[in-house]
Amino acid sequence: MTLYDPCPNYSLFHVSYSDDLIATFNEILFTSYEFYYNIVPYFAPVNIAANLFAALLLLLMKELRNPFNLILSIMCLSSILPLIIRVSLVYRKMMVNGICNVETQTYSIAVHTLLEVNTWAAFRSFYTWMDVVLTALRFRALRFKGKWEPSYALALSATALVAVISTAADIPVYFTNVIMSFPVDQVCGGNPDVVGNQELVPATGWSDSMFSDNCLLYQQYQWISGIIHNTLPALLLLIFTLLLIFEILRAHNSHMAVAARSAKKSDDARNAAIILTIIALLTLLSELPQGFACLANAVFPVGFWYMYTYKLYMLWMIIQIFSTSCNLIITLVMSNNFRKAARGMIFCRKKNNTSSPTVSVISGTKIASLKN
Repeated sequence: MTLYDPCPNYSLFHVSYSDDLIATFNEILFTSYEFYYNIVPYFAPVNIAANLFAALLLLLMKELRNPFNLILSIMCLSSILPLIIRVSLVYRKMMVNGICNVETQTYSIAVHTLLEVNTWAAFRSFYTWMDVVLTALRFRALRFKGKWEPSYALALSATALVAVISTAADIPVYFTNVIMSFPVDQVCGGNPDVVGNQELVPATGWSDSMFSDNCLLYQQYQWISGIIHNTLPALLLLIFTLLLIFEILRAHNSHMAVAARSAKKSDDARNAAIILTIIALLTLLSELPQGFACLANAVFPVGFWYMYTYKLYMLWMIIQIFSTSCNLIITLVMSNNFRKAARGMIFCRKKNNTSSPTVSVISGTKIASLKN
């Protein structure tokens, strides 16, 4: 099967598209959409509530307030915002029973859609990069055996830098996705009631600039997004997580750690290593494949994106939504102090003067104390 390529000189590669492979990807796309619109709109409030509770707990409870947990709270909040934007759009469409026609395809819907498609990659990248920062800072704290802890200024500076990087890498897409006028039968292709109706309605689409200079803007975005939004942060997260796990396991296996602290402290370190492995795997499960897919999009003709990788977009989105839902569970498992603070916030218990000193979910001071 040969597809029309608006940028014939886009790359040195010429791809022949397999009908069987395309049918498989279409089935993945259909199944993902069915699952998303039948499950995610009802599951999303759980995700939002869990991450919001975790963020507020880390920010408001004095015994949990420190630079490590500040970063973790920002991660929780950053996973909420794009989900609110996307799911609220789904709710708006559900309010009109999913009907697509001239009356429902309003300019407001087009703006909402544009906001969704122009921010999702940046928010996703921000979350992954913040995970990299958090893991790297924890690793450094452990390497210095608790003699070094990040400051609030460092945590906020790293957050600002990550925000700039994630937003700047998304600049090409701001010029690619724009609100344009399309015939309603093209926008509502699945609605038989509008077949042949050429009345124009506003909708989000690719601008003409995307195809200029042999799709140069599209190519630049795929390279930048593939490297900065996906591949680089996922690889760095994998490296720092493995290094951090090594440090925690070394502390656990130390004879001095066993002599200095109770077995429960050692168990906490081991559990932290297991949970960090889960965090890395959950993140890499969605981010690393997307990074390689974006790099492939930059190399192959535009048809490769349209017929293959685009149809996996909803699948990656579903995986990320469910993986970020684990933030509250992960923090509850990783920290006894977090569990106590959560119970205190839920039941409005008054803190007493015997509360333990401030530590992070995986405090560098706490784990390093096992090594001395």
